[in-house]
Amino acid sequence: MIQHQTDFPELFRLDFEKRAEEELFNINKDPYCLHDISRDKKMQKVRIKLKSVLEKVLISQSDPRMTDHGDIFDSYPRFGLMRPFEGFKERGKYNEKYMNKN
Repeated sequence: MIQHQTDFPELFRLDFEKRAEEELFNINKDPYCLHDISRDKKMQKVRIKLKSVLEKVLISQSDPRMTDHGDIFDSYPRFGLMRPFEGFKERGKYNEKYMNKN
């Protein structure tokens, strides 16, 4: 896709561009979720309601992202291909930063 990004600029944008924090799609009219309607003024009440429902569910499930502990997901061992990013340096080992020091 990278080599053909100029052939398919809209698909390239959808695949690789940074996304908004929130997206909203009408899957009945847009089953492939290509048209984000989260910024549509007519959809603001729906977006706010859905966000509230989602947050309540995540809190009730003690989701770490709701208590400023979302970085826990960076602590799990990695077994797939390693990319040169900060954090994990070794395959199949826990990130020392997140190990219990007790």
